[in-house]
Amino acid sequence: MKKLLILLLIVPMIGFSQDTNANVNLNQTIGFAKTQGLTYLGGGIYKIKKTSIGLRGKKWLEKDIRNQIEELAKRQGLKYEIINVENYTTGTLDPNVEISFKLKTLDGTTLVSKEEAKKEILRLKELVNLGIITQEEFDKKVESLKKILLGD
Repeated sequence: MKKLLILLLIVPMIGFSQDTNANVNLNQTIGFAKTQGLTYLGGGIYKIKKTSIGLRGKKWLEKDIRNQIEELAKRQGLKYEIINVENYTTGTLDPNVEISFKLKTLDGTTLVSKEEAKKEILRLKELVNLGIITQEEFDKKVESLKKILLGD
């Protein structure tokens, strides 16, 4: 009887895991589909944060988030770079994992929002006008930014 009672108390906890951040639709920033727990921090940096309720620990959460990042990048035909992994526990003893990462195009350019792409193009154009970089260097750097800005 004790085993059944323990089983009935533990089993529901195993299956529950929640995202602490609201879902963010990145169509407004760079055209991504909705991804749970994903937040755009700016500068091409994203974060996914999850909290586990029950018996799932930090290692499971980290693996789950890494799989989510890999799937997101794969769906979009992108590469990714993990910047930071934070494992911590709140006062409720529920483990939290937060992973920050950059999404990159296949040529290694960091994916940024349309507004950031526009600012970077203007900054690069100013460098060309000042003679700091050549027109060829400008064209090479701006190619991927134009794709982001124009939505191609």
